[in-house]
Amino acid sequence: MWKSRHQLLLSLLFLLHVSSNGFLSHAPSGRSSLALSMITSSSSDDTQKLLERAAQLREEANTMETQLRAERGTSRPVVMDTIPEPRAPTIKYDKLPNSKWEIKYRFAEEPVKDRDEDAGPLEYYRGKLVLHLRDDGYTDILSEEGGDDDDNRIRVTKIWGWDEELVQEDNTRYLLFSMDAKTPNSSKLRFYFQAKLEQESRTSIALKGGTVTIKQDLAEEQKMMAFGFFSAKGILARFRYVGEFAASPYGGAVDNSEESY
Repeated sequence: MWKSRHQLLLSLLFLLHVSSNGFLSHAPSGRSSLALSMITSSSSDDTQKLLERAAQLREEANTMETQLRAERGTSRPVVMDTIPEPRAPTIKYDKLPNSKWEIKYRFAEEPVKDRDEDAGPLEYYRGKLVLHLRDDGYTDILSEEGGDDDDNRIRVTKIWGWDEELVQEDNTRYLLFSMDAKTPNSSKLRFYFQAKLEQESRTSIALKGGTVTIKQDLAEEQKMMAFGFFSAKGILARFRYVGEFAASPYGGAVDNSEESY
């Protein structure tokens, strides 16, 4: 609409300019007389209306030009200061074989109930492991992180193969594996890890309620002595709770150069 009005305005201004500067006087006599007769034949009222309309169109054109300049002056391209990092894809596994898990543990080297009151607070060891549960039943350690205190941390010496166990009574599945570690206060100990395997969806499993236990001989716990030539040590044993762990799916690359157990 603005373009058509602007063209009409230019045409009217050109016509006015021609008539006011005597341009028609320089045209051939035949054409000049014809144009002059066409102009003079128009009534003065029509000419006045035409001039008023031209002035109105000129004013509208100026207003639109002013607005257009203002809009161009204030508009600026939108530039993002930072590009958001893409979110890492959520790692999910539908089965244990060939899965990787980040294990965050917290446990002691002796059961809480066996602790003497005068022995002081129980000392817990904290750390993190990344394990690869291979499809052949063996376990790879991908990474290991201990606590902040180097004098109060355990050193993992071996991770044994993993197993999936089904409890027939309630049809519950568990992940089982064991770890040999050396603590600052003792020689090498074996810790047993167990977590409930839950099917969250058709394509996703989770490990919940992770516990850490140690195996304790009942002969030592009850201070049983040998009966004749027979000793119950090593035959009767039970698992004692010493801590817990949390497991979450891990999406890092598998390093095949790591030692397998």
